[in-house]
Order: sequence, then structure tokens, then C-alpha cells
Amino acid sequence: MKRMTKLLAVLAVGAVATAGVVGLAACGEKGISGSAKGEYSYESYGHTYGIKVEVTVENGKITKVERLKHDWVEATDTVMGDWDGGANYNKEINNELKKFNGLSVDDVLDLEVAVTEAGAPETQKSGDEANPNFKPLVIGDTNLVLTGSTQSSGRLVLAVQDALENLQAEQEAE
Repeated sequence: MKRMTKLLAVLAVGAVATAGVVGLAACGEKGISGSAKGEYSYESYGHTYGIKVEVTVENGKITKVERLKHDWVEATDTVMGDWDGGANYNKEINNELKKFNGLSVDDVLDLEVAVTEAGAPETQKSGDEANPNFKPLVIGDTNLVLTGSTQSSGRLVLAVQDALENLQAEQEAE
């Protein structure tokens, strides 16, 4: 009888452990859902550069990134060097926002945006040379750097990451 009781106890513990592992795996696959706001800004050359966004997530995947109203400079309108005064940025920003759709929260949070001491995202080039501090913003086949708008792209990624971190914090607090 004691042997039977021990066997049943071992089987019960094993079943509970298996259920727990399966339950945790299912939670991991589902991921977070909801929406949150995020932002990134810094001061440079007498201006505040930045962007505010709202990010919507379903089951750990981004489904929408939307720009929110703010008073910061997203792309300077001064034409200098290779910079076109923000014309390409203003033309392509909505397409850039859509590039986040379908990306996983974890993959976006894993991106590293190198920034200067002032907080400005690093550019791909420093003069005519490649900038060794620049980090590619690529997930799979998705390149999140808008050509000619490296700093604006970096600000966007940092704002999206802020929103995702805010969403995670909200969900953990519940």
C-alpha cells in the first residue's frame, strides 16, 4: 500500500510539473497584448529632437505604430551636405512605421541604437567615412533605417522601444 501511495505521489508531482511547463510555454507563445505610448527626445544645436508614438501589440507581435502629436523636431528642414531637409523622411515616414508590423516585441527590444553623449542617434557615416559606432537596425529582412534619415530612424526605434517597455511594465503591474 505504501508503494502505491508513493507511486501515486510521484505521478501527481510529475503531472503538476508537466502542466506547469506546458502552461509556461503557452504563455511564452502568446506574448503580451495591448497598446502603450512611448517617446524619445534630446537637446542638440538649440533644438529638441524627438518623436512620440503609440504601439499596439497582439500576442507578442507589433500590429501598429502610430506617430503622436508633439512639439519636437523629427527631421530638421535645413538642407546640408547629403541631408535633403527632411523631404525623404516626410515622404516615407508612414512606410517606416508599417515596417514594425509583424515584428516581435523581443526582437525590437533587442535592437541596440548607439547614441552620442547628447543622446543623438549615431549616423551611418561620419563625413565620408563609415561610422564605427553605428549599429545596424535590422531584424531578419526588415531594415529599420530610412536612407538619409539615420538619426530620425534611431529616434523612432528608441521611441517604439520605450512604448514596448511601458506596455511590459503595465502588464507586469496587473
